[in-house]
Amino acid sequence: YDDVAARNPRLVYATISAFGRRGPWRDRPRVDGIVQATGGIMSVTGTEDSGPVKVGVPAADMVAGIFASQAIVAALYARARTGRGQRVDLSLLEALLAFQVVPLSMYLASGSPPRRLGSAAPYSAPNEAYRTADGWIQVAAYTPQRWPRLCRAIGRPDLVEDPRFVDNPARVTNRDALREELERAFEQRTTKEWIAVLEEVDVLCAPILGYPELLAEDHLEAIEALPRYDHPEVGELRAVREPATFSETPARHRSAAPLRPGEHTREVLGEAGYDDEEIRRLIERGVVEAPEVRKEDP
Repeated sequence: YDDVAARNPRLVYATISAFGRRGPWRDRPRVDGIVQATGGIMSVTGTEDSGPVKVGVPAADMVAGIFASQAIVAALYARARTGRGQRVDLSLLEALLAFQVVPLSMYLASGSPPRRLGSAAPYSAPNEAYRTADGWIQVAAYTPQRWPRLCRAIGRPDLVEDPRFVDNPARVTNRDALREELERAFEQRTTKEWIAVLEEVDVLCAPILGYPELLAEDHLEAIEALPRYDHPEVGELRAVREPATFSETPARHRSAAPLRPGEHTREVLGEAGYDDEEIRRLIERGVVEAPEVRKEDP
């Protein structure tokens, strides 16, 4: 950074490492799963019986990238006011700590390590997944208004006055007993039937959808969450788009994410003002990477 900043003081230079540039862990090479293990998130994921569980997505990698983009925008905003760029350093560990702000803050306040609660929330109940006759349903009915509605809807009005479940703190304390009572009722009907019953009385609920069921939903098509693209090598692709929608400057989805490193290097540099010869020299010197341009068949 020092070398390039000397030539261009307006440069914003971002780096992401596993554990940061300081501290005794700074030189340790790590990947997402190892940072998840070190960073505490596996200790709060899973159930008491399962043992620690890795999050089903590369959480450290993903949130570090998201926080990096925010930090870069902040640095660009600062440059607009000061005229100077700066170095922005992030680590997978620090990003994962910020991602865990709720359970980590609870531990800092109480000194009690959070339990592994599966689909349940540590601060409210009922607020987890329950088995039905043909699958699972997630239910969130922990407010004073929705708890009695749930009890009446499942045919268990007696639970409202049960001293074990009289309010949210009591239900959290007696979560295991509550799960047993509710699951006994939910197993009497299918997920679809329970969704209809609970939505009718304004109890928050949802089926547990796998990717095949999720991608078949009309809602994803309506919000264009997975646009279709034509790729010159593999044909039609569906890919996840960025989640934000801008009212005044809507994004155009011209292509899917690159399948190969450097797939759009030439286009990006061309838009930045480099001519073909300059781009060729950068590629030859290893400054940037770009796949070979295939010649058309005669």
